[in-house]
Amino acid sequence: MAPLDPTTQLSIAELAIYIVLVPVIIYILIRHGKSGYLGWGFLIIFCGLRLAADGIQIGNHNKAAKGEPVGNAGAIVNAIGISGLLYSLSGIIHEWSGLLASL
Repeated sequence: MAPLDPTTQLSIAELAIYIVLVPVIIYILIRHGKSGYLGWGFLIIFCGLRLAADGIQIGNHNKAAKGEPVGNAGAIVNAIGISGLLYSLSGIIHEWSGLLASL
């Protein structure tokens, strides 16, 4: 097996982090119900995209080690996941601002 480059090491670390965070986010989404879907629901979608991108990037590393051509799919899905993160953060901030306004 070829030594891991920094991108693949980061992908492995992100996989571990998101696998731990997904059950926590699902629990929070269930607890918040319909009112929390704007922020937490999109955060679940973001985590799914990031998990897919990390898997693709690890697969690309394995292909490159065998000398096979690799595609840009991992980078594209990764970029889509980042935009989802920004959208979900804006939803969570919106949820918190509504909570603070009601106090």
